[in-house]
Amino acid sequence: MGIMIGHAGSDERGKYTGGTAGDQKGTEVCVRDWYNRPWNVVLRPKSAYVAADMVRAMRAACANDHIGYDQNQRTTLYTQAKAVDWDITKITTPCETDCSALIAVCANVAGVKVSKDIYTGNMVKALKATGQFEVLMAPMYLTSDQYLQAGDVLVYEGHHTAMALQYGAQAEYRKGWNYDYHGWFYSPSGGRDYLMSCWQVINHHKYYFNGDGYAMTDWQVIGGKDYYFEPRAGHPLECALYIAPEGAQYIGEF
Repeated sequence: MGIMIGHAGSDERGKYTGGTAGDQKGTEVCVRDWYNRPWNVVLRPKSAYVAADMVRAMRAACANDHIGYDQNQRTTLYTQAKAVDWDITKITTPCETDCSALIAVCANVAGVKVSKDIYTGNMVKALKATGQFEVLMAPMYLTSDQYLQAGDVLVYEGHHTAMALQYGAQAEYRKGWNYDYHGWFYSPSGGRDYLMSCWQVINHHKYYFNGDGYAMTDWQVIGGKDYYFEPRAGHPLECALYIAPEGAQYIGEF
C-alpha cells in the first residue's frame, strides 16, 4: 500500500461536469492511496510550514462534503474559501473544484498567492514563479511514492494533479519540524531519524513525542501523571504543537 494522497477526481457520476454541488458520495474530493497517473513533475514546498499548511488544507477539503467536483464550477471553492478567511473547515455552502483549482486553494491557504484559474497545463510555471517550490523531475520522485515528502504536489501536465500527505518509505525528513497526515514530528538532523518516546526541549519549550514520533496534544497521561499541552499563540506551529500552562503538571517555557 502506498502513501496517502489527496485529490479531486470526478463527480458523483464519475463525470467531470454537470453534477450536483458538494460531494455526494464522499469520493469526489478525497484521500486515497498513491497511484502512478503517470506524473512528470513534482513541486516540493521549500518551507516546512508551507508544506504543513497545504497538507492540512487538503485534508480539510477532503473531509468537507460541501466541496465536490465540477470543472465548469471549479473556482467556486476558491470563492467560498476566501469568504471564510481560508479556513476550509468553515465552508458550509455547497461548492465545486477540480484537481488544479484545489491545489490553488491549498497554496493560498498556506499564504502562497496564486491565481484561482491555474490549471494542469500552467500550474508548474505558476507555482515555480512564487519562489516557494522546488521543481523535481528525477524518475525516483515520479514513478514511485518512496521518496515523496508530505506536501509534494504531483503533476501530470495537462491532465491531473494531486498532493502527497505522507512521507515515503525512503524519503528524507526535513531537519527540524515536519508535518504529515497524522501530525508534527521532529528530526534532529534530517535523514530518516526522528524523536520518539521522549521529552525534548526545543527553542526553550518542552514537548513530548509519543511512540510513533508525534508531538502530543491536549490532555495526556505520561508516566502515570496527567499533562495538558496548550496551544502556543502566534507560534508558526500553533494548533499543532503544545506546551503546558500553569496548573496541573507544568512543563512550559524554560
